[in-house]
Amino acid sequence: MSLKKLFKILAIQLGVAILLVFAYLAYDADLIYEWLSGDVKFGTPAQECDLHTGACTATMGDGTPVTFAMSPRPIPVMQKLQLHLATEGHYDSLKVEIYGLNMNMGRYSYTLTRTSDGNYSGEGMIPACSGRMDWRANIIAEEPTRRIGTYFTFSTE
Repeated sequence: MSLKKLFKILAIQLGVAILLVFAYLAYDADLIYEWLSGDVKFGTPAQECDLHTGACTATMGDGTPVTFAMSPRPIPVMQKLQLHLATEGHYDSLKVEIYGLNMNMGRYSYTLTRTSDGNYSGEGMIPACSGRMDWRANIIAEEPTRRIGTYFTFSTE
């Protein structure tokens, strides 16, 4: 085999490998972003608070207090929920990830947008489950160099 033919084959293989890498990055950019930015640094969660009766306050990973509420109350399943987050902090991107603690019900991610009063809001839904279900709602701020957050737990029947 000539050297010229060998380089041509290697160039084609390298081109295909690079194309596959770019295709993967384009397909799963969120996963790559999470890997590059690292784990979420969680702050102090809400203590002794019931989201079914009112808003709860916790601390983000950067020390900023946040107050989170879902409505209507008590929190229903399989109905549209209004998600509200009040804070003195300013975050580029905020999301709420809700998932089951005592059973795998999937992970549901909802984006919160900044409102005119400086707070954040969005919509979400909790799936139905037969019987009591414990949930965790992670509040995550994604910034260019870090991911910070806090979380709230609640149950549904």
